[in-house]
Amino acid sequence: MKALLELLDQLLYVLEEHGEVESLDGAPSAEARRVLEGLAREALAMAQALKGGAAGSDVTESARREELLQRALEAISQARWQDAEGVLQAALGEFPEHDEYYNHLGLVAWERGDMSRAEVYYARAAELAFSGASDGDVSFSSGAGRNYLRALEGRALCLYQLGRFDEAIEVFETLAYTNVPEYQGCYYLAGEVHHLCGRPAQAIDRYQLAPIEPSVLYNQALARFQSDEFEESAAVFIRAFASNLAIAELLLGEPLSAREMNGYLSSPMYAEDFVEACRPLWHAAQEALDFMRRCVSHPLVRQSLDMTECSEPIVPGWGDQRPGSEELARVRDLAQRVLERCTH
Repeated sequence: MKALLELLDQLLYVLEEHGEVESLDGAPSAEARRVLEGLAREALAMAQALKGGAAGSDVTESARREELLQRALEAISQARWQDAEGVLQAALGEFPEHDEYYNHLGLVAWERGDMSRAEVYYARAAELAFSGASDGDVSFSSGAGRNYLRALEGRALCLYQLGRFDEAIEVFETLAYTNVPEYQGCYYLAGEVHHLCGRPAQAIDRYQLAPIEPSVLYNQALARFQSDEFEESAAVFIRAFASNLAIAELLLGEPLSAREMNGYLSSPMYAEDFVEACRPLWHAAQEALDFMRRCVSHPLVRQSLDMTECSEPIVPGWGDQRPGSEELARVRDLAQRVLERCTH
């Protein structure tokens, strides 16, 4: 009944401000429609409660939870962070075990730059969602599973921002181990954190498990150079050049060459995003940059890169399918020639 009275009050306010229902358009119309839909839900819930007792009560409670969540989402969509937080905190007063409220409180705290609070909210959301998952199902096929995964993702990113790297690695790897396709990239993030912590060998292990794309190849090549695996580093660098040459050009301070692009991953925009995100890894890696410069300027490498633009690629770059043994053998042979020149 309380929710119904609140909705009626909102409808009266809209009508007083903007006129009759028939004359509303734009935002007022959308607001009135939202309130009317809420009235319909509450009226139906009350009718079912009168007819069905406890079952009707459950429907009313569900509608109330959803109505509070929609209020919060509306404030979030308008970047009214303080209002959103107020609605969510009040909602927790009624439904203290509702994981979605904690998930969205984490988002609000993140947007307000309070990573410490966001991490606490996401941790609580993950705990509640996991306990509500049927038989431990943490896939995207269930609501509780989705909420759990999103809470873990938010918490991992907060831990990364807070510099709590070992905890971040644990959560990133938990996400990757779920085998949910959307989170296989967390192997790369775990590798990056190991890399930042000065553990290139562990970083390489995670990079090799991640889906292949330019960022993975460039950082893996760097880690292999730092592990004194120079031939492997050259081979991975060559594959990285084939995937996105603009990254090497930006890292080396060279002008971008005009090359045909095949989507975002091979674009200068991707290269700029990568260089900005991975600046801490590369800013003091002058020896690796010098080695990369010698690799990319090798005549055979330039020839191979030019041929990838006009014919069947000689150098495997990236994609859903990992390169086969013959492709890798070609790259390794080319890397050996590059290495011979680099060491003489």
